[in-house]
Parts: sequence; C-alpha cells; structure tokens
Amino acid sequence: MQSYSHLCRWAAIRLQATDYRIQDTGYRLQDTGYRIQATGYRLQTTDYRLQDTGYRLQTTGYRLQDTGYRIQATDYRLQDTGYRIQATGYRIQATGYRLQTTGYRLQATGYRLQATGYRLQATGYRLQDTGYRIQATDYRIQATGYRLQDTGYRIQTTGYRIQTTGYRLQDTGYRIQATGYRLQTTGYRLQDTGYRIQATDYRIQTTGYRLQDTDYRLQDTDYRIQATGYRIQAIGYRLQATGYRIQATDYRIQATGYRLQDTGYRLQDTGYRLQATGYRLHTTGYRLQTTGYRLQDTDYRLRIQDTDYRLQDTGYRIQATGYRLQATDYRIQTTGYRLQDTDYRIQATGYRLQATGYRIQTTGYRLQATGYRLQDTGYRIQATGYRLQDTDYRLQDTGYRIQATGYRLQDTGYRI
Repeated sequence: MQSYSHLCRWAAIRLQATDYRIQDTGYRLQDTGYRIQATGYRLQTTDYRLQDTGYRLQTTGYRLQDTGYRIQATDYRLQDTGYRIQATGYRIQATGYRLQTTGYRLQATGYRLQATGYRLQATGYRLQDTGYRIQATDYRIQATGYRLQDTGYRIQTTGYRIQTTGYRLQDTGYRIQATGYRLQTTGYRLQDTGYRIQATDYRIQTTGYRLQDTDYRLQDTDYRIQATGYRIQAIGYRLQATGYRIQATDYRIQATGYRLQDTGYRLQDTGYRLQATGYRLHTTGYRLQTTGYRLQDTDYRLRIQDTDYRLQDTGYRIQATGYRLQATDYRIQTTGYRLQDTDYRIQATGYRLQATGYRIQTTGYRLQATGYRLQDTGYRIQATGYRLQDTDYRLQDTGYRIQATGYRLQDTGYRI
C-alpha cells in the first residue's frame, strides 16, 4: 500500500518541459487480478437531526443594493398593501426520493398563484429537460407551522418599465479540475408534481407604473418568517441523467408589447470556495458559460431558447489524506450517468477514473463558507450575520479493504 500511494503521489507531479522529450518504449503496467472490496460500508446518520429549535434566520446588516440596475415600465403599478403568505401545516411528502436524469424536465402540474381580483394560473407549466427527474421514494419534508407574513410591503410608482442593461452574474474563480476525470450526463429531468402556492390577499394593478433606479426604494415594515417543526427525511435516492430540454407549456405572461431579452447571460462566480477541516474540494477552473441564452416573450408567451450552452471542466482535483471510505452495496453506474441507491453500491463497468494528483482529505468534515459574495454588475446581496449550524452530524464507515491479487508492474525499455 505504501508503494502504491508513493506511485500515486509520483503520478500527481506534473512535468512541464519545452525542450526535451520523454519516450517510453515499452513501459507497461499490468493489473493481473486487482480487486477493491468494500466489506461493511455504512453511511449512518445516527441521531442526525436538522432541528429548528430556536433556529433564526436573521438578516442583521442585510442589504440589497441596486447600482446600475434600472427597472422602468410605462403603464404598470404593483401595489401590495397587505401581502401575506401563510402555510400553517405546510408539508411536502415525497415517499421515494429519486433523481433521474434521462432528459431534464421540471413539471409543476399543480402550480397556482391565487389572489383576490388577480389570478395567475399555470396548471400546465412544465420545465422539461427529457431526462432530469427528481423523485423521492421516502423523502419527506414536513414544516408544521411555517408562516410567512408581510403586513406592510408596498411598492408604488407610475410608469413602470423593466430594463436590464448589462445584468451579469459572474463566477470568475470557481473551477473544478479533474486531470483525467470526466463526468458525462446524457439526459436530465426534474419533475415537480403537486406544487401549489396560494396568496389570498395578493393584488397586482397595472396603471402607469414606473420604477427608476435613481429614486427606487423598497420598504418592508413588518416582514417575518416563522418556522416551527421542520423535518427532512430521505430514504432511497437515485440520480439518472440522459438528455436535457426545458419546455414551458401553458405558461403565459400578458403585457402590451412586452419583451424580455437576455442575449448574453453568463453565470460566473468570483471565488466560491468550499472548505472543510481536513476535507477540501479545491476548484480552480470550472466555467459554466451560456453564450446565447435568450428569454423572449413576444406573443404573450414565455419562450426559452438556449442556443449555445456549454459546460467546461478544465481540471478537477480532490485531495484527501487520512480519509477512509467503506462501502458495501454502494454502486455508481455510468451508462448515461445514473446514481442509484438501492443499498447504495458503486460498480463501474467500462468506467475509468484517472486522476493524476487525486487526493481526498477529511478530518472532521466541516463546511465553512468564508467570504461568500454574490455580486452583480449593479446588483449586490450582502448578508452579514447569517449562520447555519449543524450540531449532530456523523459519518461512520466500518471496514474498507483494498485487496490487490497479482498486481504487477513491468518496465520493458524506458528511455529519456
């Protein structure tokens, strides 16, 4: 094992040279009977609880700044002099949570926004991706006593027009490097059957509303989010992916001559880093570019075009020392990217993971987000004082064993 880890560390060294050449005339690494057995892997969350006893989402010093963003509209007014969303006894049950990605599809077959005098119904709203589906076969979110009250929210203007000149969400520092690592997903679908939002006091009036950037002020005099008794349960998780498509059938936005275009939307992140004490997912080169994304609403209909979607992965690196992963019944199958969890087993038939410089470090596993900032050219959300604590999470693994029966390294003529 020490010689094998030494060989892996030697393989992680990247050798650059501009004036010499290394020829390998007959170097061969044979694997005669190498097996990795995982006897007794258990991912136990013994007494793992996401408790909401005294949990508060405080926004002390939270600012939503809009420098350079301008919203204008002629003939539009949005008044909300008593907006309240109550959901006492809100419960999302998904017995059997399963994430399949055989074509991306987001269905919301029960989505309704009701209001007195104004009703926006999208009972046939579907975001389809012909291959991305999240199902939950034992996944349950219960929130008994969740209540969102907003008893003083008002926006008044005359002559409202929405223009987004230069809106850009940049991510110039988030990179996932994987030298020799490649994750392919052919298909992606997200389904959401049974989602409903009701608002019994919500009113939208459109009589000459204008909201300009120089004098824009959004006041919220009595905003509260209360949540008592929140529970997330999940058993049986499966991720499958083949294909990607977004459709929106029956979704309609009505306006006189209204068109929303976004011909250069790009999602970039300036320095998002996920650190953990001992565990480090070091990302230096991940880019998600959509150089041709356009959202048009001519003919009172929302049409989404994605003419040039590109996901680049310039090197993914995971470092780990002192981490041990044990797995019995753990299987990852990649015939079009599928993550199944029927006792959770990893099998790779025809799947090859090459990693020159691949390490996973974990000791303690703590997720810290220091300096996370979502900036927009003209749009900034700062949240000073937000803290999410998890006081009882534990990952146990019992008995990971690697057996190498007949591993042989032959070197037949190595020359520089």
